Amino acid sequence: FTAFEGEEEGKPFVALVNSNIKKYSGKDKLPWFFGVSIALKDPDQNGLPKKEELKQLYHFEDKIKKIIKDILPCYFVGWSNWNSHRELIFYTADPKELVEKLNKVINHKLEYQFAFKAYHDPKWKTVINAYNL
Repeated sequence: FTAFEGEEEGKPFVALVNSNIKKYSGKDKLPWFFGVSIALKDPDQNGLPKKEELKQLYHFEDKIKKIIKDILPCYFVGWSNWNSHRELIFYTADPKELVEKLNKVINHKLEYQFAFKAYHDPKWKTVINAYNL
């Protein structure tokens, strides 16, 4: 994994991304970008998580990863923190079943509010271009 720091729209971001994705040979089996955006509860003045929140955030992140991995094959690319959110980045097979499951989970009372998005990106250009990998 490689750490990235920078600014986007005048706000700092921090990311940790698997830098081996260019070499990953299974991209053709996982052509869907799947991002989970988690709203931070108490971000610092720059919109990044405070040290006190990180343990809770990692615990919730592990729950989301398990849900995803239990439903379909996926590749965890990494995460980014920006604008009071943490985004978990995956590539998956067809996410239809996953979307249905997360829509059910999202309505339960959880530690964090989250949203997700999925779109077809068979060459993984979203992440490769964003992080110059």
